[in-house]
Amino acid sequence: MKKNRLYQTRRMSASSSASSSFRALLLNANKTSSSAFVSLERSPFLKWSAQSHAFESVRWTHVVHPNVPVFEKKRDDDDDNDNEDESKPALVPPRCVNVGKEEKKAFGRAKHVQTLSASMFTTRKGDAENQFKRQLEMVVFGCEDVSHVLFVSGDGKRNAKKDLNALKMLKIAKKMRMKGGMPDHVKFAVVANLNTEDVSAEYLEQKVDAGAELVITQPFFDYERCHEWVENAKMRGLLNVPSSSQFSNSDNSSASLVIGACSPANRKDVEFWAKLVYGEDQFVDILSSTSSSIAKLAREYEQKENEMTTALYRDWIFERCELSAVSALGHPASAGVHFMPVTRIGYDIVKHLARRTREMETMEENA
Repeated sequence: MKKNRLYQTRRMSASSSASSSFRALLLNANKTSSSAFVSLERSPFLKWSAQSHAFESVRWTHVVHPNVPVFEKKRDDDDDNDNEDESKPALVPPRCVNVGKEEKKAFGRAKHVQTLSASMFTTRKGDAENQFKRQLEMVVFGCEDVSHVLFVSGDGKRNAKKDLNALKMLKIAKKMRMKGGMPDHVKFAVVANLNTEDVSAEYLEQKVDAGAELVITQPFFDYERCHEWVENAKMRGLLNVPSSSQFSNSDNSSASLVIGACSPANRKDVEFWAKLVYGEDQFVDILSSTSSSIAKLAREYEQKENEMTTALYRDWIFERCELSAVSALGHPASAGVHFMPVTRIGYDIVKHLARRTREMETMEENA
């Protein structure tokens, strides 16, 4: 009990500082002259009601739409399709093209970032490259508020025997743009997993050479490794270090860096991120390591949940996520932060951070 009171005293002090920084982050993101890119992921796997409040709580600069399967299978009883070319399955419009009225209202003026995953173009009789081109055209011409297309290789197992990957999609899109088939205002984005990629940043250099203008990272877990990657990327001239200019990159030889932030609520969530970041083949060994940063984080979550009251543990979770977001935007090379809540609780955490920010604003106005 004494330990909990001591923690509560320390938490109030740290929380006030973190909330102040998070408030500055959000206010900075909403200034038209700002270079901040502050985005929230719109999950295709959760009901809209489970995440809508998080979008309504803050005026995000961008909404990121993950990729989901985009091709409809031909039904056996569909006689009307008997004469159609089976190598060109029906396309399902990407998420950013089919935004509902309630979503539009919640998103406000936020621009859209649509993900296209190479592993999704897997129909047996289809040409993956042509499927990708058709899907890309639907994004850039079908969504008036799209600002970026995010190219990812996707599921490694599904994509193992495919010729298409993020780098090749970039090259194809760049050629389409050069031939006038892509509007110039739509920028090209890629992802980077700094926890596992070669710290030389050589792969990023290939992507930047192929046309990448924005790079969104996975959350930093192995901090030393991630920062070494960033420093090497800066030395290679690959990162467009934030300045007074707008975050949309005007220098074709470099890309803006947006750092990912997650909001785990317990050890199980941390283990989910370990699997996502390190892969199915490595995450078990990583979590068993005594020196691994993400393994230490998983143990810390378990320990705090066992030691604290429910209320204090909830506040501790909020504080961790808040500090993580502030750290991401505060990084010298960062042009912004991308929130990846993943779960219902994760979106509740983001909503809570926004509510705390508004409460601080009210207190300052009444002071």
